[in-house]
Amino acid sequence: MTKDGFHPGDGPIRQIPDIGKRETIYKMRKLLRLGASGVYARILDGQLQGMIHPDLVPDAALPAEVVRAGDAWAQQTFNEYFSGVAGLTERPTVCGPPLPEFGSLPMP
Repeated sequence: MTKDGFHPGDGPIRQIPDIGKRETIYKMRKLLRLGASGVYARILDGQLQGMIHPDLVPDAALPAEVVRAGDAWAQQTFNEYFSGVAGLTERPTVCGPPLPEFGSLPMP
C-alpha cells in the first residue's frame, strides 16, 4: 500500500479504497517507519520528507492537516497492532512479483 503505481497484473489490489493516493502512501510509509530501524528507517525517513517538503515541486507537499492525521493514524495503528513485533531492518517481503530495490523506488 506504499506504492503509487501499479502494473496490469496487480488486479485485486486496485480495489482497495484509496490505494495509490498520496495520503494512503504517506500513512503506510509512516506506519512502516514506526517499526523500522537502521538503513531501512533512513530510507523511509527520506521518502516521508519528500512527501512533506518536496524540494523541486513545493506545491506537491502534503497539507499539514493530512500529515498530522496520517501521523496520528500510523501511531495508533502501530501501538494497537505492531508495537510488540520485532522491528524491520529491511523492506518487508510481500506476495507477488519481486519489488524493485530501494534505490529504484520512485519518489513521490
